[in-house]
Amino acid sequence: MRDRRTIKKEKQRLFIILGDLYDEHEPLDFKHPPGSTADCETCQRIAKCSDVINKLEKELDQQEPKKIKQASLGYHEPKVKRTPLKVKQYRVYHVLSAAGDAFYYRVLTKRALLSDFAPSERATLVVTEITEAEWDTIHFESGKHGFVGLKTLISINRTGRIGEMAFSKVQSIKACKRKEADDFIFYDGENHDALMAFCLPSTTLKTRKGNKLQISTTRGSFSIAPGMYLTKNSLNRLDSYDKDEFEQIYDIAEKKVWVSAAE
Repeated sequence: MRDRRTIKKEKQRLFIILGDLYDEHEPLDFKHPPGSTADCETCQRIAKCSDVINKLEKELDQQEPKKIKQASLGYHEPKVKRTPLKVKQYRVYHVLSAAGDAFYYRVLTKRALLSDFAPSERATLVVTEITEAEWDTIHFESGKHGFVGLKTLISINRTGRIGEMAFSKVQSIKACKRKEADDFIFYDGENHDALMAFCLPSTTLKTRKGNKLQISTTRGSFSIAPGMYLTKNSLNRLDSYDKDEFEQIYDIAEKKVWVSAAE
C-alpha cells in the first residue's frame, strides 16, 4: 500500500493535468459541457482523469485513523460542574427632578443613580427606562459644534450620568415661540367649502383620486387627504399634518372672531 505522501503528490499532479484539459476543451464549451461526450477525445481524457482522482481520494479516506466515538470519550472525562458567567446588564434611564432638571443615566440598577441625589429629592424623582428601540432617537450636544447619539455613548461603554438638560453652547441654536397662535382646520372629506375659504388667498382644487384637495401657494403646491389638519400662520403660510404630528406640535384653544350680528 502506498503511503499518504505519495498519494497526495499523485493527486496534485492529476489536478494540474485536469486543469490543462479544461483549458484545452474551452473552445468546444459552446457545443457541450466538458467530460460529457464520448465522441470528444478531450472529454474522454477529462472523464478518465477525474475517475483516477476520485479513486485516490477514496484511498486517502481508507487510510484515515478511525475516530473514537464521542460517547466513549465522555465516559472517561471527569464531569466538571461549570457555573454560567453573569453578564452585567446596563440600563438607560431618563430622570426628571421636581425642580424640572432632566438627566440621562446608564447604570446597572436604579439604586445606583439615586446616590447622585439628596435623600429628600429621591422620592420626587420621575425615573423612566429608555428601551433599546429609542436609542437612535436621542442625541446630545458635544463640544461647541458637534452632536453625539445615545447609541454611540453606549458603544464606548459610557456609564453613570451620560447627559443632562442645559442651555446650548452653540450660539446659533436658540429657542423661539410664535408671537401669534396659528389657525387650523380639520379636513373630514366633506367640508370642502370651509377648507377652500380657510386657504384663501391660496387656490384649492378637488382631485379625482382619494377625495384629496390640491392646494397651490406662492411657495409651492401640496395635497391634503381626509383625516389631516391644515394650519395657517400670521403670514398666511399653510402647512399640513396628520393626526399624530398635529397633536405632538399643537395644543388646541378656542378662537374669538367677528361674527355677523344678523345671523
